Amino acid sequence: MQIVNWFYANQCILNIFKINVVKFTTNNGTSQSLAFEYASKLLTEVPKFKFLGLCIDYQFNWKIIPKLSYVCYAIRKILFCRY
Repeated sequence: MQIVNWFYANQCILNIFKINVVKFTTNNGTSQSLAFEYASKLLTEVPKFKFLGLCIDYQFNWKIIPKLSYVCYAIRKILFCRY
């Protein structure tokens, strides 16, 4: 309930249709099922998610999405281009 109060106090709104839950584990950790609920909606547990162009999985492995890598390269070339 604390997180709901924090969002309310900071005038933030969560889109409950886009919220997912990732339970991070280690290679030798045991896995237990978790159930999260927000605004009377059961949140979906997913094995991986995309965040700012990174694909992060439940073991906290990550990889850069190829499109983002190209965009970052192009922006760097434009910003540091000397005339």
